[in-house]
Amino acid sequence: METENNISNRLLFADAFFLGFTLLGAQIILLREFLLVFSGNELVIGLLLAIWLIITAAGSWSGRFMRTGRNYDNLIRVLFTLLVMYPLAAAFGIEYFRNDLLEPGRMLSLIEVAGYSSLLLFPLCVTGGFLFVLINISAGDTKGKLQNCYAFESLGSLTGGALISLIFIFYLEIDNFKSLEYLIILNLIFFGIHDFRKGKYMESFVFAGITLGLLLFIHEYDLNELAKRKLFNGQELLTSKETAYGNLTVTKTGVQTNFYENGVLLFSTGNVAQREEDVHYAMLQNPGAANVLLIGGGVTGTAEELLKYPAIRQIDYLEMNPAIFILAKEFTPYLTDKRISMIAEDPLRFIKKTDKKYDVVLVNEPTPSGAGLNRFFTVEFYQRLKKLLTPGGLVSTRLTASENYMSDDEVAMQTSVYNSLKISFAHVLAVPGKKLYFIASDSTLKMNYTTLYKKQDLANKYVNDAYLNDDLLQFRADQILSAYTDGSLLNYDFKPSVYLLYIRHWLGFFGWDIRFIPIVVLVLILLFLIMAKPMATAMFTSGFSGAAAEVSLLIAFQVIFGYVYLFLGIIITVFMAGLTIGSLLSKNCRGDNVMKLVKRVQLLSGIFLVALAVMLPLVKGVQHDVLIRWLFSVAMLLVAVLVGYQYGVIVCGSKKNAGRAVASAYSSDLVGSALGSLLVVVYILPVFGLTMTLLLLGGFHFLTLFILTIKRKMKYL
Repeated sequence: METENNISNRLLFADAFFLGFTLLGAQIILLREFLLVFSGNELVIGLLLAIWLIITAAGSWSGRFMRTGRNYDNLIRVLFTLLVMYPLAAAFGIEYFRNDLLEPGRMLSLIEVAGYSSLLLFPLCVTGGFLFVLINISAGDTKGKLQNCYAFESLGSLTGGALISLIFIFYLEIDNFKSLEYLIILNLIFFGIHDFRKGKYMESFVFAGITLGLLLFIHEYDLNELAKRKLFNGQELLTSKETAYGNLTVTKTGVQTNFYENGVLLFSTGNVAQREEDVHYAMLQNPGAANVLLIGGGVTGTAEELLKYPAIRQIDYLEMNPAIFILAKEFTPYLTDKRISMIAEDPLRFIKKTDKKYDVVLVNEPTPSGAGLNRFFTVEFYQRLKKLLTPGGLVSTRLTASENYMSDDEVAMQTSVYNSLKISFAHVLAVPGKKLYFIASDSTLKMNYTTLYKKQDLANKYVNDAYLNDDLLQFRADQILSAYTDGSLLNYDFKPSVYLLYIRHWLGFFGWDIRFIPIVVLVLILLFLIMAKPMATAMFTSGFSGAAAEVSLLIAFQVIFGYVYLFLGIIITVFMAGLTIGSLLSKNCRGDNVMKLVKRVQLLSGIFLVALAVMLPLVKGVQHDVLIRWLFSVAMLLVAVLVGYQYGVIVCGSKKNAGRAVASAYSSDLVGSALGSLLVVVYILPVFGLTMTLLLLGGFHFLTLFILTIKRKMKYL
């Protein structure tokens, strides 16, 4: 029979497992909620992740003051219960009270986003970080137990991430509130079993009763509908559902139907002028087009606008999120014509594999506010589109633009897109309207839209001979093109300059200059590396490069395949599996050779990232998709194994008690991860490109190795 001590250890490892399970599950859902409420992009995601990790690091660091040898079972249970219940309250609160606390429709500054999210995340993250250290202290200093705790916490994160992202969200499409409610139920069941195994039968029956009560509550009350009606106050809520790509909400204002994705207005019906411009500036250049590829925006009536041209035989309409088609059929009168083929697939994926040819391609994607949208405005994307065109075919794309005044960043964004089109096409026409349209073709393009319109039998309400003024269009186009003076500014898949310029333009609204942010952060990082003790320095570097490499690989995968959302759960699973494997492998280390092992990990990490930088651009040329996915998975796994092994080696060689060793290593890891993920997304990758980013991360390990050598006489941690 198992001894009481063995049972206690197993239950502590189970605590570590469910801690990781709950925290990562809550993180995925709360990030989706923050995106919905704050209408964020990758910059906001990076900021939120950084705040999450830094506050968790503060919580784990505070655990260093807890004494070993004491029984913390009751404290662990109380804190765990609060940890499990809090995410549901926070998620409901930010939706339900958003418009009471913040002015509806106003764009929040980064300071406001950071402030509100910090207040909301503080109780959860501090408790989570503190609990991890407390569980390690309770496990004791026995060799291997600290690595086991880290491994089980990573394994729990792996399981929670897979359950929430793959099962709850992707397959079952359960809303965020029900996902959190089910997360609570799973933890309550665990609490009941936990107490039953310890002989606390009364407590286990109490948890069973609470679980039953929560199940009845879920059956009676729809928190999602209650919160969404308050969030979209003043509009009639038609539906709201979670998809693999985010939240989709459909509302109605008068006769206008509005489609929101993650709180951002995708499109509205009834905007006749906009949809006419989206179509006719391009189609009037090639009115005999028979086959059209429409990338985004068809729900607004764009596809029906195309059918005004009698030569149209086929419209292939692409949307990445299939739920858009389902909701469009239910709530709009469009997309009923048999000539419209609705294809639910990522556009990059589609154009890569199709052998169809098109006379016109309309790219109606939003302005690239994030790395995911940037890929629709790159040199590589336009070159792929050109291969799909028939002789005389054309591509139309658009950017949000000011009608009269353009800032320097706005000019730079437009210049980059214009130059990227000029790389592939002989002629590029700039057409200023409600948005700025670029029409690109190898055939001659004309600005005499009044004449072109009169040749067609069209009955447009806005884009007609009374609305159009050729001389004014030409004058405005000449003014715009005269501002494009930097011919070298280009936008590439692996060097997304337009995304960086958009972020800089967005921050400019609040008086921020993005160029100074990384300088300040880099100075702080260097000061930490110089002043921190050797093991903290090593763990910080591994956390920094591990998170930065993970983000870089995610963006590279999205560039190549275009459907990172569907693969995200697998990527998270692979990374957490790597942390688990690395931590378990470190159990065989000896305390007398820890410094040598730490240096070897830094050296191997640097070499691996440099090799990855050399190999990754070559992967784009590989034709076998399955092979590429395996290569990405293996790369992600190896990065995580090195991070997990580094952590295990450091806590193994620590001469301090379990609480102080784990608190220092874990907090260093989290702070490094926070800064690494934020800096790469916001600045390093857009400025230097993917290859140079990986080379810089490899160089960071070599720099750390040099610093560790200098500090060889200092004490561990």
